[in-house]
Amino acid sequence: MRIWRTLNSNNYKPYKIHLSQKLRPGDEIRRLDFCNWLQNKLEEDNNFLSKVIWTDECNFSTHGIFNRHNEHYWSIQNPRQHQEVRPQGRQSFNVWVGMWNNKILGPIIYEGTLTSNRYRELIINNVLELLEDEPLHVLRQLWWQQDGAPPHNGREIINYLNTLFPNKWIGNRGPVRWPARSPDMNPLDYYLWGYLQNRLYRNIPDDINQLQQNLIREIRSIPARFVERAIRKLRRLAAKCIEAEGFQFEYLL
Repeated sequence: MRIWRTLNSNNYKPYKIHLSQKLRPGDEIRRLDFCNWLQNKLEEDNNFLSKVIWTDECNFSTHGIFNRHNEHYWSIQNPRQHQEVRPQGRQSFNVWVGMWNNKILGPIIYEGTLTSNRYRELIINNVLELLEDEPLHVLRQLWWQQDGAPPHNGREIINYLNTLFPNKWIGNRGPVRWPARSPDMNPLDYYLWGYLQNRLYRNIPDDINQLQQNLIREIRSIPARFVERAIRKLRRLAAKCIEAEGFQFEYLL
């Protein structure tokens, strides 16, 4: 307690190390270019962020996540604590989700490796159906965002997006270049996936079908204002990225 009082009286505070995506040489330039472009778009249209469909894929499993660095046991002698895991019984599935304005598109659950052909079928057969009730004038203003995952870079995907979103899509080979290794610029990465993992992995079912149902339930229960707020946060993140000259900035928030 004396140590604790000494730290407090001298205004010491506990801090955790923030883990961030490692950048490669030149990444900061591309990140800076993207953030400057985004700020220019926001100056032209204050509601621009709500007109972009932000997308990503993620993997969920019955194995869950256990981070031993977050678990500590204080004892005079080593208590030799352990936690059992079931790697042999691990079942997993992949999911695609989009975030747009105050809505969540999906989830679209799929098994196996995502290829360019499967990615295109996923867009045609599912995402467009989710948007078919939207007014035409709204659809004409939409932008599409995707990261640089290999299935996103197939020639058929690029041609298709150029037709569907002419000069209005963000990607590794799009009219607007997506900055590689930038999960801090995608609301699914900095908000949705972490939120879902915290909710789902509190009590992990052994049955993969039950985990899928839990995922769908959790996504559908997210209030629209949370989605809108997560997307709106990107305005602040882009400004911080510019302030950090394209380098990591989340630890400054």
